Amino acid sequence: MAPILMVVAWNMSERKQFLQLLKLGTGDSLVLAITFLLTVFADLTVAVEVGLVLAVILFVKRMGETHLVAKVLPDPASVKVAAHMVTDSHDCPQIGIYNVEGPLFFGAAYRFNDTMPGLGPGQAKLIILRMGKVPFIDTTGEANLAELVKQLQADGGKLMITGAQPQPYDLLKRTGLYDKIGAEQFFGHTGDAINAALGMIHTDRCAGCRHAAFRECGALSGMEAVPGRGVFKGRKPAVAGKLSSGIQ
Repeated sequence: MAPILMVVAWNMSERKQFLQLLKLGTGDSLVLAITFLLTVFADLTVAVEVGLVLAVILFVKRMGETHLVAKVLPDPASVKVAAHMVTDSHDCPQIGIYNVEGPLFFGAAYRFNDTMPGLGPGQAKLIILRMGKVPFIDTTGEANLAELVKQLQADGGKLMITGAQPQPYDLLKRTGLYDKIGAEQFFGHTGDAINAALGMIHTDRCAGCRHAAFRECGALSGMEAVPGRGVFKGRKPAVAGKLSSGIQ
C-alpha cells in the first residue's frame, strides 16, 4: 500500500510547476518554499497556517503597491486630465486635482499620506479627488480622508470627490464623513467639480497669474494665451462670461 501511495503522491506533486515557481524568485516562491519545508520538517497543519499568513501578508503588500495618487490637470489635446500637464510653471495655486487609483485601505495608507499635498501658506485649499478607480475603502482609508477634510476645513479649504464608487460612497455615508464633507461636494464628473471650484477661488489672486492651468484662466488672469503652449505671454482685456469645463 505504501508504494502505491508514494506513486500517487509523486504524480500529484506537480514537480514541474513547483520547480518553475521556485525559479521565479518572487514572493510566491518564498511562500511556497517555506510551506514545503514546514510540511516536510514540521507538521502539515503548521505549514498550512504559516503559508496562509504569509500569503495574506504578500497580498496586502501587493494591493498597497497598486495604490497610486497623482496630481493632474486638464489636457486640452484630449479633453481629459493627465499627470504630465502638471509642471512648476503650469499648475493652479488655488485648486489641486488628484487622481486616486486602487483600494484605499490600511496597506496603502502610507502611500496616500505621502502623496497628498501639505497644507499651509501658498498651498491649494480646494482639493478635488478623482475616485472613480477606487473600488474599496476600509476604516483606515476613511480615517485618512477624515484627517484631510479636517485639515482643509481648518485652513478654510474644501475637499471635493468625483466618481465615487458604491462601496466607498456607502462607507462615507455610514461613518458620517459624507455629511461632514457635504453632499454638494460630491460630483459625478471632474468637469462639474472644476466648475464648482472655479466659483470658489479668490479671483484677485488670479490677476496676472501665468500658470494657465485651466482654459478659464485667460478670462480670470487678464493674460493672453500662447496657442498650444499652455502659458500666458501678456495682458489682454478680461472676458466676462460663464466659466465652464468640458472635463469628464
